[in-house]
Amino acid sequence: MLARKAIVPSSYLSEMSGIKSLAVWVSDPDPTIYSNEEWVWRGTFLYLTELWLDDAGYGTVWSGCSALQAVENGVEGKELTDRKASFAMEPLGRGSHDHPVAKLESLGARIGDLRRITALYKKRYFTDEQCYIWGGKQRRVNDLLGYPIFISDGKSG
Repeated sequence: MLARKAIVPSSYLSEMSGIKSLAVWVSDPDPTIYSNEEWVWRGTFLYLTELWLDDAGYGTVWSGCSALQAVENGVEGKELTDRKASFAMEPLGRGSHDHPVAKLESLGARIGDLRRITALYKKRYFTDEQCYIWGGKQRRVNDLLGYPIFISDGKSG
């Protein structure tokens, strides 16, 4: 996959002593599978955190809590599925049509170059709560938080 590495600064990691930063790899959805049908959301952003934010398995999806919001919750020491008071307008999900990389930048993350990587990961949290603009159109897509078993340079293997 093609992905960008975002480095979330230590000031954001309030509950994790000894952790200086958190890397989150972001891979975009495949736009060739988008649909213009109402209530049909195809395509998935993938977020791979280089730190497991909890030890729970895949569970219930909560409306109004995107996988990107779950990443923010995890680095703040909250339950992954904690929703903001006004969850319908969640700024890391459907409340903004900024690209998720821009949403991470708004949290102070430093963004790396686009790279080809190979990864094996465990699914942790999957939703249909992500929005962004692609090809001049507002798109609602899925997003998935995964915990990597490994991430390697995509050129090898």
